[in-house]
Amino acid sequence: MKSFYAWFIDRPLIVNLVMIMGILLGFYSLQTGAIKSAPDLSNGRFSITTLRPGASAEKMELSVTVPLEEELESVDGIRELRSNSAEGMSLIQVNADPEADKAQLAEMARDLQRAIDRAQSRLPTDLLEKPLLVEAKSADFPVAIVMLYGQAPEATLRKLARSLQDQLRSLRGVRGVDRLGYRDREIHIQLDPLKLDRLGVSYAEIERAIKSRNVTETGGSLASFVGEQDIVAVGEFSEPKEVASVIVRSDGYGNHLRIKDLAKVTEGFSEATVSYYKGGLQGIVLTVRAQADSNDLTLSEDIESLLNTFRKTLPSTVQLSVVDDGADITKVVISTLLDNAMLGAILITLVLLFFFPWRSTFWVVVGIPVAVLLGIALMPIFGVTYNTVAFVAIILMLGLLVDDAIVTSESIYSHFESGMSIRDAAVNGVNSVSSPVITGALTTVFAMMPLLLIGGEDAKFMWVIPATVVLIILASLFECLILLPSHIAESLKRAEAGRDKASWFRHVQHFYAATLTPMLRRPMIAMSGGLTLFFLSIVMLSHYLQFESYPDTDATDIVIGIEMPAGTTIDTTAAVINRIEQRALETIPDGIITGHFSVVGEWSDPNSNDMIQVKSPSLGKVQLTLVSGRHRELSAAEIRDRLKQLRPEFTQAIRFVVEIDNEQPPVGTPVEARVIAHSDEVRGEIADALMAWLSEQRGVTEVWTSYTPGKNLIELKLDYAATANAGIAVADVTRALRIAYDGLLVEELQTVEERIRYRLELQDKYRNDINALRSLTVLSPNGEQVPLRNIAQFQVRQGQAVIAHYGGRRAETIRAEVNRDQLSVVDINHRLQAWLDEKQFAAKYPGVRVELGGELVAQAETAESMGTGLMIVLVSIFFLMVLLFNSLSQPLIIMAVIPLAFVAVLIVLTLHGFVLGVSAIVGFLGLAGVLVNSSLVLVDKVNKLHHQSGQPGAIVQRSAIAEAAAVRLRPILITALTTSAGLGPAAYGIAGAHPTQTPMIMVMFWGGIVGAITTLYTVPLMLAIDSDIRLWWQSQRQRRSSAVQ
Repeated sequence: MKSFYAWFIDRPLIVNLVMIMGILLGFYSLQTGAIKSAPDLSNGRFSITTLRPGASAEKMELSVTVPLEEELESVDGIRELRSNSAEGMSLIQVNADPEADKAQLAEMARDLQRAIDRAQSRLPTDLLEKPLLVEAKSADFPVAIVMLYGQAPEATLRKLARSLQDQLRSLRGVRGVDRLGYRDREIHIQLDPLKLDRLGVSYAEIERAIKSRNVTETGGSLASFVGEQDIVAVGEFSEPKEVASVIVRSDGYGNHLRIKDLAKVTEGFSEATVSYYKGGLQGIVLTVRAQADSNDLTLSEDIESLLNTFRKTLPSTVQLSVVDDGADITKVVISTLLDNAMLGAILITLVLLFFFPWRSTFWVVVGIPVAVLLGIALMPIFGVTYNTVAFVAIILMLGLLVDDAIVTSESIYSHFESGMSIRDAAVNGVNSVSSPVITGALTTVFAMMPLLLIGGEDAKFMWVIPATVVLIILASLFECLILLPSHIAESLKRAEAGRDKASWFRHVQHFYAATLTPMLRRPMIAMSGGLTLFFLSIVMLSHYLQFESYPDTDATDIVIGIEMPAGTTIDTTAAVINRIEQRALETIPDGIITGHFSVVGEWSDPNSNDMIQVKSPSLGKVQLTLVSGRHRELSAAEIRDRLKQLRPEFTQAIRFVVEIDNEQPPVGTPVEARVIAHSDEVRGEIADALMAWLSEQRGVTEVWTSYTPGKNLIELKLDYAATANAGIAVADVTRALRIAYDGLLVEELQTVEERIRYRLELQDKYRNDINALRSLTVLSPNGEQVPLRNIAQFQVRQGQAVIAHYGGRRAETIRAEVNRDQLSVVDINHRLQAWLDEKQFAAKYPGVRVELGGELVAQAETAESMGTGLMIVLVSIFFLMVLLFNSLSQPLIIMAVIPLAFVAVLIVLTLHGFVLGVSAIVGFLGLAGVLVNSSLVLVDKVNKLHHQSGQPGAIVQRSAIAEAAAVRLRPILITALTTSAGLGPAAYGIAGAHPTQTPMIMVMFWGGIVGAITTLYTVPLMLAIDSDIRLWWQSQRQRRSSAVQ
């Protein structure tokens, strides 16, 4: 390999050209690549939405949800099947096996669509549209949420929303723009039932008249001497309210009965199910979704520019606001990356100047951006997008990239100090450390590989970090072995008195030797003291260390959710929500909230793992967007606690929840028990018992159920003999009921701008009145008006707003929040399981299941996945070092540093108030590779000195161990100091931080410091113990051999 390295060292011009090309490629990739807010991931969740206006929750369950679920159950690869049936809507969520890859998910999507198609023949014919299958992907999250609001009429807002939507769609990089809170335009045909009775006109007759009139058909082509012309019969309404002139009956003498004679025709909008407000003013929300290959930062700027232009055209009564900019977090992370890189580079430079000439220091520091840009150029080739998670990984690497460069440059500089020529020092210096440097890089790669190989939702979310780290490590390896030696050699040619530059360091070496030598004389005693401290630390950690997959961190989004009593109107809920929004803005200091809006009609926990959002007039939420954490004094948790203090002001709400919307995968609530049973009575009994038991437990702060009572239902028990005698079909009765209450969509008119629906309904004074319902008549075939009270009995009962299914069976989920200072998640779930075992519900009610889920299950899956990953890391590193050293004991000695450093870092995390989560675990996986590097270089030097001494066998002399430790002291210390300098600003947020990834960076920061100390003392002592054991074993063999002779 010497000749290979020498070829590049002798050609500095080629090396510089390669470096410049790498830098240009990196900048070009950043300039032309797609910078996204989040990685493009598919988490294996599908939703199936079906709409049937006017149908009750029970009707949606039986007519839509059940047929679909029966077909979906035959699809392979489904892990969970859950659904919610609500009034007019069926929502089914399908969770795939978390181990499924992209190809398997694509095949599953096709299978799900085929299952939906098979169920189509069993579904009602009056669905608005076919069931819609959607796969949830991170790319579907909006890059911007824009809101038009004000005191202008709704028609004005709708017109402006359509115009803005068209302009946003025209922007390059926009994939779609969705409208929320945009009510469909409707023509309301409000019938007078008294006139219908008097004239003997049926609802079906009116419906047929409208449908037969609103038709445009092509009648073929007519050939003439001037050419061929199409024949079109035009009957479609030219103007929406033209329906009033539709003829229902005619006597043949020019006398017509028109709709306007029977009804009042008005223009309006569909009934609001979900409404959006800002500052108490109702509005329309536009969500902008970006294309997969677009640059979110550029697109965000284009959107802002378009909005600034559009604002100038708005009337004074309308306001336009960006309530959420999805690119904000990306901007913050990039700013944090640049600030930390700048500060880290300055600190690293100051550290290196104590050890190397300034020219050598310059090239070592320059190697950081060169390696980063080379890695960035490689990312698109391997399918890694530029996103916030990737940028966090780059921040993580800032303090680690110089490690290999330091080892290489220090080796070259040591050979130069020993008297070699510059060229020979460069060639021999890089060649002597190439094997341990390459092996060390591979150990770091292997340490990160488990997150690429292990499935599950956590791995899908975090895989970008190891992918980015691996690519940048490979780029760094190329830079430090190919480019750096040439640069160091050129810099040494210009160095003055370079051989004495770091003579002060000999004092440090003497101190280290003075402390290590006495320990080497009695290594067992020294190690015993260290092991005692190690086991005492484990005992302490068992009492204080906590595990939580995704602990609460500082974030920029907070959600205030409420639930009002059953039967609350959407207007009443809106009044409460708007007041909460106002009080929230008054409670939080100015300059902290950058965006806010309210939603009435739906709300779900942002940390829930359900795609299904319950819709009900009694639900609402306030969404608050905060300025970045580095620009405010209050943390998200402190803001949440302040907002919780508003609870006493809103006693009319039965639930008032304030949650931090973390940028992390949802893991559910601390307690989640799902009761699965078809019997409503049995399910309700068990659910009530669960809620009662949880409410009695100390530390449980809130208990609630997924059961949502709906509005009262009026059930009609038909007298089928009476209906048969009157010649009335059941369909005629149900049609009359829908017209009387919600109205019946009978026709639609498609215009260039929108689709207009025609709703047949009773006039307001006759609607939603049970007495009017009893007097409602149905026209029989012989023209007789038959009152409903003559053919049916009326019964009023409490309905359900939502009917939940799990695995195709009715289910109710009980959830609870806990005070983690008083009660751990593990403890409450274990106690709950013991209580369930004692109650024996399954034995008492055959077929009933009670399943625990939520945070505890997610933690168990994470622990199992990460535990497997750690085992893969350790085994891979072990085999790699066995290949390098051809020894079993030396790899074990090197790897012994890992648990010792891990425990020390865990103590530091605990003292800092962190809990052990996925972010920290990923840091430990990466730290395992980093810890091995310094030990590996030290053991490699021991072996070389041992071979140079000419001593036979594997018994290493104490002098070789002490000399190797002294020689490798400088690169080990430099590595630790530069790692601390590079990661310190990010770990402690000096130049900004990404809260969700701070534990990972903190692990690497302290791991570098603790690892250096552990390596410098533990490895030499264990090598000495290994030699003593070998010497003892050799003497025992010789003794046995002498005894035999």
